Amino acid sequence: MLIEDKDVYLNDLMEAILKRVSIEGWSYRALKLGVSDIHLAPEVLTDFFPNGAKDAIRDFSRWADQKMLAEIKTFDISGMRISEKISLSAKTRLAILQPHREAVRRATSILMVPNNAVLSMKLLYTTVDHIWYAIGDRSSDFSFYTKRGLLAGVLGSTTMFWLTDNSENSEDTINFLDRRIGDVMKFHRTRENVVNARFRVHKVFETIGDVLKNRYVRPFNGNSRVT
Repeated sequence: MLIEDKDVYLNDLMEAILKRVSIEGWSYRALKLGVSDIHLAPEVLTDFFPNGAKDAIRDFSRWADQKMLAEIKTFDISGMRISEKISLSAKTRLAILQPHREAVRRATSILMVPNNAVLSMKLLYTTVDHIWYAIGDRSSDFSFYTKRGLLAGVLGSTTMFWLTDNSENSEDTINFLDRRIGDVMKFHRTRENVVNARFRVHKVFETIGDVLKNRYVRPFNGNSRVT
């Protein structure tokens, strides 16, 4: 059986699978039961997840990203600072994942296997790229990469902290997230100040060079230098 538009089924299928993963893990049995729960034929498993658990985890991350983006659109973030927008986005994603923490824990264990490092980095990059775009970042210079790299560090470390957080309503995770964002924003501002300072110093020396050239360098007129 060939599923032409898998996106139509993604939400229902993922929610069905997540109910099974907490007990069965990201196993073939969990995927098969999830497919059965929404009344699809077992054969569609090869259409949805040709690589088994890795494809299912990829779609799980995609599912969470889509829900996060839909939720962000319901907020008025126009008057927020960048740090507040980032914090809101990260907290929104964690809230979506909260009922499925065991599924995230099991997925993380699989993604930490060295053979899955590339997939893990791709999923994290996709998420942080979605966040930056959703909050209005349209940069195309080198900061495009530094912003995503810094946010990847924040999101990755916060997720690991969250997985072991037993505080009420994950308050410790929220505090950890806000501290990490604060640290990153300080670093980003420091970096911008250094870059701007280097530019200003360069312009000063450039101006001095122009003055010296105009003052001391004279054109040649035959064999005589005009003074």
